[in-house]
Amino acid sequence: MRNVEHESGGAASLAEKTAGRGAAIATFVVIVLAAIFLRFYKLGAWSFWADEVFTIYDSRNLSRVRGYPVGYFLIGLVLRVFDVSEFSARLLPAVAGIVSVPVLYWIGRHLYSRRTGLIAAGLLSISCFHIYYSQYARYYTLLMLFGMLAMWFAFLGIERNSRGWIAAAVAGLVLAFLTHWTAGLLIPALGLTFLWLAHGQERPAGANRFNAAVLLGPFVVGGVLLTPVFVRFLRGWSGAESFSVMRAGLLVLKVADRIEPAVILCALVGGFLFWVERDYRLKWLAPYALVPPAVVVIVVAFSRGGSRFAIVCLPAWLLLAAYGLDRLIAIGRKKHPVMACVLVACVAVSLLIKDARYFTVEMGQRPPWKEAVRFVKDKGFGRHNEIITNSPALFSYYFCASIWMPNVLADYSPSQLEDILAPLRGKDSPAVILVEHTSNVAPTREQWRVISEHCDLVESYPLYVRFLDYSISIYVQKE
Repeated sequence: MRNVEHESGGAASLAEKTAGRGAAIATFVVIVLAAIFLRFYKLGAWSFWADEVFTIYDSRNLSRVRGYPVGYFLIGLVLRVFDVSEFSARLLPAVAGIVSVPVLYWIGRHLYSRRTGLIAAGLLSISCFHIYYSQYARYYTLLMLFGMLAMWFAFLGIERNSRGWIAAAVAGLVLAFLTHWTAGLLIPALGLTFLWLAHGQERPAGANRFNAAVLLGPFVVGGVLLTPVFVRFLRGWSGAESFSVMRAGLLVLKVADRIEPAVILCALVGGFLFWVERDYRLKWLAPYALVPPAVVVIVVAFSRGGSRFAIVCLPAWLLLAAYGLDRLIAIGRKKHPVMACVLVACVAVSLLIKDARYFTVEMGQRPPWKEAVRFVKDKGFGRHNEIITNSPALFSYYFCASIWMPNVLADYSPSQLEDILAPLRGKDSPAVILVEHTSNVAPTREQWRVISEHCDLVESYPLYVRFLDYSISIYVQKE
């Protein structure tokens, strides 16, 4: 009788494991399909933004690219296979974004559990932060993918004292650096991980000076040698002269909004649980999550820039959040199963609401340049008119003018702008001014005054993204 019961219990246990494995596979397939759908949906619908047009120009002429050619080279390969379009230019970032989802699942599964991996992959698949850059003709999703692999290989090398994994981590970091210099944000994170692990009671075998030198040494030396290049780069990028607490604070809020407050809250729970359990994996995840955005905030406080470079830390936040959710679900299933379901639903809904706004209200968060230039062409304005705009590359691209460039609004002081407009008043070929309202290119108050005095608003394409004005207005000179 005991043997029968034992065999029956074993069969039931095997059936439960098989059913659980099948449910996990089905969930994984749904997550990957969701990632594919959300990254290809309307991929070619949005207008280019200026940086995307520059990507097309640079990918066709790699001699213009300094220091990080990988993304441009790969996008250029795609553009040589397909005709140049919004879809083809964004195809590589979309594919890199899709590939990142199963990679994050693989990391989460081996880091803690299958369910942690599924939750992390699910969060990434519906992350609006990641979807946006998967639909952006630049290199950010590729940078995140290479950086994520490099950080995971480094963790395995430290944990197992494996020179093979350390070498793989170095290779991943090299690819990330050749994709963009902001891969350097990962180096201080790895340095802090080594220091923290070396002083812990449960010190992994690979947390030694040799591995630290192999993994970090080449990049530290390279950073020192290339410091003058980086300084020149930052000076060209910078628009500020002194530290600004307000600019730093706003960027903190922007990064938190992009990662998603619900994800951050779950990540804090996950980090707390790791800390309570004295789990050394926290010493890898915490620096990975916190150091890159902290450096970005400090740099931007002295200059200007955006939260986009913090995307390299997104996997760490999602892994911490997945671990926190995994543990909360395990606890909730025993005591409060309904609350566990509600918790997961709240996190998913908070992300999906942003996705819905991105695809509908925010229209991909791209100023509608295609529509604006089409209006100009339909009205017969062109080379015989004085065209002035604050985004000349976009206007020229959509006007199909590879050589002719319109006048750049930022090049003219208010008095110079008035000197251009005044003689044309009442002429057969009036001046046309296209204004993108985005804060970094918007006209000054005095320029607005001159425009309103000499021109009439004839068409407007309103677009608001998280309380920011991304609209485009078209003015034609008064008769």
